[in-house]
Amino acid sequence: MRVFTCILLLVTLLVGAFLGYCYYGTQMKIVGVAASVTPANEALGTYNEVRQQVSDGVFLGTKYRLDEFAAAEDYEFLTLTVRMENAGFLPMDWVRIEVAPGASDVLQLAATRTPSLAGNTRSDFSTTLLTRTGGGTARKITVSYYVLGRAFSVVFSQ
Repeated sequence: MRVFTCILLLVTLLVGAFLGYCYYGTQMKIVGVAASVTPANEALGTYNEVRQQVSDGVFLGTKYRLDEFAAAEDYEFLTLTVRMENAGFLPMDWVRIEVAPGASDVLQLAATRTPSLAGNTRSDFSTTLLTRTGGGTARKITVSYYVLGRAFSVVFSQ
């Protein structure tokens, strides 16, 4: 009977350690955020496409403010690249980057795909904002994701 109790205790401890590791693995780590700025007049095709989508009412991204679009020289595209790490073995699905808008932010372009982060990997995900020129690059970023259908989020401030 004593041997059975020891075996049962050992199995319980192993299952507890495994579940603890699973919970630890659901916590995404944001390793860093890089920002790059491209003047809108250097990406005129994208700027005109976004402006047309907004005027037609078919823009799929997030609009922060109603803005009458002026000349392309007054705007720039701010691309934030977030390096994320998944330390667990379960995949993180439906990764979404949400940016708290600054005073100069006009809109956030829609993601072209819904990314996933496989287990035990590190990857870069990007989002692009249309901002007024000179708005800076510091932003508060919230990354939301799902593990086994349960929602999680991580906040990062630059």
